[in-house]
Amino acid sequence: MPDEDLLRTYEETLDADEEIETTFQRLRRDGHSRKVAVQILLALLDLSLSEAKRILTTTATWGEVRDDLSSSPDDASSSVPPAPG
Repeated sequence: MPDEDLLRTYEETLDADEEIETTFQRLRRDGHSRKVAVQILLALLDLSLSEAKRILTTTATWGEVRDDLSSSPDDASSSVPPAPG
């Protein structure tokens, strides 16, 4: 679980009108994993775990990770890329 300081930082900067996809992009750009991004969103927004997972799997932010995971395991280029940061 993200620490209180990290949650406070995002709570102070989270725009109430910001799209969840935009928030996911910011979290990824800041180097957070999908798991941590979901944990932050669950802590800050009124989302259920199933809603957060659905949003995660349908957003473009981690789309290349999904694409890589669904490609052939024989393909050497199918490793999951690190989060930018």
